[in-house]
Amino acid sequence: MKSIIVALGALLLSSASLAGDFFVEKEDSATITVDYTGTVDYEDIAKWNELTERADGRIIFLYINSGGGYAYAGLDLYWLMEKYHNLVTIGGADYGAWSAAAIMWCAGDVRQLEEGGQVWFHAAYCQWDSTANPSIGCDTTDFQIKLIDVFEDAGFDGLSFNIWLNVVQGNFGTDGWIGIMYTTDDWFLYDSTDDFIFFFDEEVIKP
Repeated sequence: MKSIIVALGALLLSSASLAGDFFVEKEDSATITVDYTGTVDYEDIAKWNELTERADGRIIFLYINSGGGYAYAGLDLYWLMEKYHNLVTIGGADYGAWSAAAIMWCAGDVRQLEEGGQVWFHAAYCQWDSTANPSIGCDTTDFQIKLIDVFEDAGFDGLSFNIWLNVVQGNFGTDGWIGIMYTTDDWFLYDSTDDFIFFFDEEVIKP
């Protein structure tokens, strides 16, 4: 399991280093298969628009393999991507969709996991602190409000999901995550400091 350190500063940038990009792997008259890798960035908005023009209404199968990136860019991409109504988002097996990339995964009309794939969310913070009850270093209320809206739009109980993310952060520090893995298609809590994974009651995040 990979430990992804995500900082929510003025730009909310994750530890992923390479710029994000959409790579077309194959296409036919009905579908277009795309792999997204790298850092979620505002530049991805123009790239997504180019992709949808190329897709021209075809079904897009989007495999996401990214450690995240600019959190507000992830929010902006969500609202743009969810308007494309033939989108299947897939947590990839090469890396998975983490943080801001997990927000992108929520945009699919159909959301799936590749065999070995995973998707992980965490609470917003500005200062990394892996200890329990960490100091996040700033007020993340604005981002949390916007994230709740995304969760609600994606069919989750947004308020409960966000509260649970904060509870996980309080219990495990900023290395605490809520995610889903292909192995059982169940939701887990994850403390990447100790590589500690356990099931939790998914009724918490159902609408």
